[in-house]
Amino acid sequence: MGGFWAGRLRDKLMAMTASETAAKYPLYFRDGDGFFLSIATHGLTLDDGGVTFTSERETRTIRFSEIHAIRLHTGFANNETALGICQIKFGRWRKLTVYSGDSYLRADENRRDAYLRFVRDLHHRIPPADRARIAFNGGLSDTRHMIVSAASIVGALIFGVLPLVLIVLVPSWETLSVAAGSFGLAYVGWKNWAKNRPQRYAPDRVPAELLP
Repeated sequence: MGGFWAGRLRDKLMAMTASETAAKYPLYFRDGDGFFLSIATHGLTLDDGGVTFTSERETRTIRFSEIHAIRLHTGFANNETALGICQIKFGRWRKLTVYSGDSYLRADENRRDAYLRFVRDLHHRIPPADRARIAFNGGLSDTRHMIVSAASIVGALIFGVLPLVLIVLVPSWETLSVAAGSFGLAYVGWKNWAKNRPQRYAPDRVPAELLP
């Protein structure tokens, strides 16, 4: 009889400990790839066992031992506001992508703060043995960065050189205004390209340029 109650007490204490160490993050995420206009899935729980989420597919926990790569990079939510993106690759082909923005990937200051806490907490909780195995990648993949580089060159020609030609040929305040807007777009593109160059990082020292 004493053994029964001792077992019940142990289970209750373990559940209380797990609940105390678990942290919930109201972040939007995608389970897998595919085209989307908005995201409905949100809410992640992080504890010492892994990341738990509920998507259209299922409710499941990604154990740290299942993760084989984490990639951090940024995009632009609106204007020059950075959007944080954290990709967690696990299993054979699956990928969980967590965002710092709202359901339409627009800037959201409250979720940005939650995203920064989530990224720090995620890296902190990964056990040393798994840290040594997981690939911590920053920026875009080599292939995507090459594509963005080519697009940046084309964009620089369109939004940089062409407005200068227009100012020379058709000098006016309207032309100058168009040129200023074009230079701004070119600068935003260059800034995004520079921040997202492929790199590796240490989990205990996440570079600031990889965060929103």
